[in-house]
Amino acid sequence: VVFKVCDPDDGQLLSIRGTCHPLLPNLVGVASRSGMVSLVDMAEGKLLWERDHNKGMFMGVESVAFAKDGRRIASAGFDTRVKIWSVRSGRLLTSLSGHTDYCHQLVFSPDGSMLVSG
Repeated sequence: VVFKVCDPDDGQLLSIRGTCHPLLPNLVGVASRSGMVSLVDMAEGKLLWERDHNKGMFMGVESVAFAKDGRRIASAGFDTRVKIWSVRSGRLLTSLSGHTDYCHQLVFSPDGSMLVSG
């Protein structure tokens, strides 16, 4: 899913990517070109949390994916790392390395035991 959003300050059109979870239909995980990972409650129109995937380096986030149980969300992007966050708190659970180039896509296995990235 790609959402297009205008900056309220200058009207600039921004493009961000997001994904929903079937068990959490009101929540959208968002990956942004600014390097931020966010969780938004669409029913309330409220930002629940936002985290810097790249620790201040301006490198975009390409993909987010929810685990089947809805408790974890993964993010990946131009910094070559895959990060897994708590959906409830936004706390970073783990940071995975191994890619030699940026990561385009993420998907959890159906049982949630594995995360595939590429």
